[in-house]
Amino acid sequence: MASEIVIQTMSLHKRYKTTHALNDLSINVERGDIYGFLGPNGSGKTTAIKLILGLIRPSSGNVLLQGENVFANPFKALSKIGSLVETPKFYSYLSAYENLMLSGRLLGNCGPKEIFSSLDRVELSRHSKQKVSTFSLGMKQRLGIALAILNDPEVLILDEPTIALDPQGMKEIRDLLKQLRQEKGTTIFISTHILNEVEQICNRVGILKKGIMIYEGKVSDTLNPNEETVELFLPEMDKAFPLFSALSYVKKVERGPHSILVLLERGHASEMNRYLHQQNIDLEYLVPKNPSLEDFFIEITKGEQENA
Repeated sequence: MASEIVIQTMSLHKRYKTTHALNDLSINVERGDIYGFLGPNGSGKTTAIKLILGLIRPSSGNVLLQGENVFANPFKALSKIGSLVETPKFYSYLSAYENLMLSGRLLGNCGPKEIFSSLDRVELSRHSKQKVSTFSLGMKQRLGIALAILNDPEVLILDEPTIALDPQGMKEIRDLLKQLRQEKGTTIFISTHILNEVEQICNRVGILKKGIMIYEGKVSDTLNPNEETVELFLPEMDKAFPLFSALSYVKKVERGPHSILVLLERGHASEMNRYLHQQNIDLEYLVPKNPSLEDFFIEITKGEQENA
């Protein structure tokens, strides 16, 4: 059975005078995905999200949300979409409940029950009567997420949803997103700089560099199952370092101030240890280093100049 594509961008280009913010961007998010959208600062992530939501128009290309053209039929395309883009804006003189009530009237079918449920999901129900002017940045971010899920959307698009949250708050939002996917089948598209967060909750990922998609695929495919990295702590680093070149299963060796980092074919760590012993190299201890999405991201975006 073919997978259903619910967010699809087709050869999106966006130019600002002499700046080419996006170049031939094609994204495919399948129903039920938690899709991580990554890229260094200035790579075009927020521009792409604004295009997906129809907030700005492309120089060329198109966007389909659940099969509907965002620019030709925006009301139908966005009717079952929830979103949070950049810093959420609210009426500061109104309470959290009153702000959601106003939005609920525009969305339709969002009464007190839905408002309190949404506030409860982001741990703000006890602050429902509190004026937003008294909220911290983290509380405003939570309220922004409450607004995004208010109409029980089938697709949720979030731009840096955990910014300004403390570690506990970040975990609560991660748990909420996983819960929405598990219980309601919500498709979630999330842009973030926190790669560990993506590795924990996302099944697919797209990586943007200078407005170009340089990788799209499963998160699991970024973690090479055929290789492993180990960190070696040994007193005779000068003597040991040249020896690794003789080992065919060693892919890469890096020397740090206190240890040697070795990338090798999986399953050869014990063999390497025996080899070092045969060469009269004393090994104090060996630490396995699990591959991470962060390692993959740094490698694939190497050389990118970050701009604030």
